[in-house]
Amino acid sequence: MIITFDSTDIYSVVDAVTSVDRPALPPKTSNLVSVAGRNFPYDFGNNTKQSFEITIGFVIKATSETDLNTKVDNLTSLLDVAEAKNLIIGANTYKAQIYGGVNVVELPQRKAARGTITFTCHEVV
Repeated sequence: MIITFDSTDIYSVVDAVTSVDRPALPPKTSNLVSVAGRNFPYDFGNNTKQSFEITIGFVIKATSETDLNTKVDNLTSLLDVAEAKNLIIGANTYKAQIYGGVNVVELPQRKAARGTITFTCHEVV
């Protein structure tokens, strides 16, 4: 699966993507108006301009503890952006930014790390 953020292939900073958790459809809010004397509300459509989250699980493998720290720093520098950038997953493009952070569990005895990246997406492009 192709995954890029800000025109950079995510596989250039992680060794494997273990999961991609994203909504099949963006969340919607309904525009319902209740009227006294009516059993159900009038439906005036919906709004899809809500933000939603995409979570990507990853694994980083290294040859040494120093190499592991360097690879985690490379991941951090790629994802630390001031504004929303294009996140491409397969054939879908999203405007995304990281607000929730990147969680990394370092396993120095295995010379590896695993973690999650949580993107907040504002729209489907």
